[in-house]
Amino acid sequence: MRQAAVIVRLQLRRRVALACCAAGVLLVIVNPSSAFRGEDSPGLLLIVHAPELAVVAQQWRDYRSADGWAAETLEARPGESPEALHERISRALPAELVAGRPMALLLLGDSDTVPCFRRVQSEPTIVDQRDEMFATDAPYAELAHGRDPMRVGRVPARSAAEATAVLTKLQTREVALGAQWQSRIEIVAGEGRFGEHDRLLETLTTGLLSRAVGPEYSIRASYCRHGSPWCPVPSEVSTVVREQLRGPALLFAYLGHGSAQALDKLNAGPTSTRILKSADLADLARPATSGQGVGVGVAILICCSAGWFDRADGTPCLAESMLLAEQGPLAVIAGSRPTHPYANAVVAREALTAICEQRVGTVGELAAAIERVLKYPADGDIIDALAAPIAIVQKWRTPLPQLRGMHAELYNLLGDPCTRLPHPPAANSVQELTVDGDHIRGRVPALEQGSVLIELERARTDTAGLAPTNALLGEALDAACRTNWPLANDPVIGRIQTSLVNGRFDAQCDPALLLRARSLRVLVFSDARDARLRALGGLALPVVPASATPPALAAPR
Repeated sequence: MRQAAVIVRLQLRRRVALACCAAGVLLVIVNPSSAFRGEDSPGLLLIVHAPELAVVAQQWRDYRSADGWAAETLEARPGESPEALHERISRALPAELVAGRPMALLLLGDSDTVPCFRRVQSEPTIVDQRDEMFATDAPYAELAHGRDPMRVGRVPARSAAEATAVLTKLQTREVALGAQWQSRIEIVAGEGRFGEHDRLLETLTTGLLSRAVGPEYSIRASYCRHGSPWCPVPSEVSTVVREQLRGPALLFAYLGHGSAQALDKLNAGPTSTRILKSADLADLARPATSGQGVGVGVAILICCSAGWFDRADGTPCLAESMLLAEQGPLAVIAGSRPTHPYANAVVAREALTAICEQRVGTVGELAAAIERVLKYPADGDIIDALAAPIAIVQKWRTPLPQLRGMHAELYNLLGDPCTRLPHPPAANSVQELTVDGDHIRGRVPALEQGSVLIELERARTDTAGLAPTNALLGEALDAACRTNWPLANDPVIGRIQTSLVNGRFDAQCDPALLLRARSLRVLVFSDARDARLRALGGLALPVVPASATPPALAAPR
């Protein structure tokens, strides 16, 4: 029997487990006091890297090990098939070692060096004729022996310099984001142009956004449609969108049409202006100026082909360009080929639900949450109920469940799946938030003393008083949008400052202001001089008659 010696080192919080294979006999020695037994251990991270990225992979492993992960590396072999690599990954993760612990897989390298899987696109209406198959990393998540799926992400670096740049950005920005929790959601949307059901789908998307994003989060939106109050200045649309990408924000989401290296166009009469293209990200590759070092935690591009990371000519897709830009988002979720508006509505809802309601901790958990709902929809899903009659009328060839399952593989995570999302954890929520008469009260169990800012907002869809722009073009349209866009994105009608004493606050508010408000946000800081957000809360307010007294109400616990 040919002798072989294979050593797999697993760094478990400064402890080492050795797996040695000699003379065909596997000997496993695992330290029983490893980090996997600790409740505070995030889990196991395996970094599969291209041969030329071995040094960067070791640095990445050391970074995540210091962060508490049990991290190790595995080198991809030249010319290796994705199936063969998948088998080696499964063997590197013995079931007894990882049972009951989260697992993450980082693919460090482009698809030429760390292979992706390719799947047949079965829905003919969204097949790209340049390539009838699509790229996916999703199959790597499935392991043998009934183990839970891994959280999979790819950093498609083509050189050690690119890989090092992404790691450096992560090391710098993850610390800043962790110290400065974010409560803003950046949204950019393009026109639907899906045919006769376009208005229905736009209404559905708007409704999802308004319901899925709770009042504790602020929204800044650009709806790149002529006549919309949220339409940015048409001639400056790319500048506005790049500013949204700079953050600081928890999430940047785009909904609309897209291609491998660009988002849709803003059409205003005879003039069309590209919302964003890869070349526009050049300034995001430069170091940030003062106050711009936090950026965006994660971007999700809900459109066609923006995540085409296996382009035949080797040029980066838009999602890759965002990830590689120094001031771009820390991670990007995007489709690798054309996507379907029905499944995209599911992706939009689940992304916002996972972030704003479930408050998932990492981008890997976010991607896994989206994939899980696409694969296993709940009975009575409202999106299915709305899409089913459209599918019948338009004679969709692919059943809804199959469309959903396909998109679970079409959407891929570009970035380290262990990347933390910078939102306040549930323990730092404002509790017992109530409005009683003209008093707003609440409790913050995690903080004894602090400074409290309460923002009262009108309905986010209320655009009364803004100038109509449907009939305007050119400079007149630019001027109107330059006024409308910031006003549409500023729903705050009043602010109250008070103090947190012994973990509680009680603020008195003008009753007339409460009658106008439809929601309120509570932001708690350490003290008046400390700008760090320490707790966050929100409460929707009911519509009451103008002559009425504000009723007593409380936030759901």
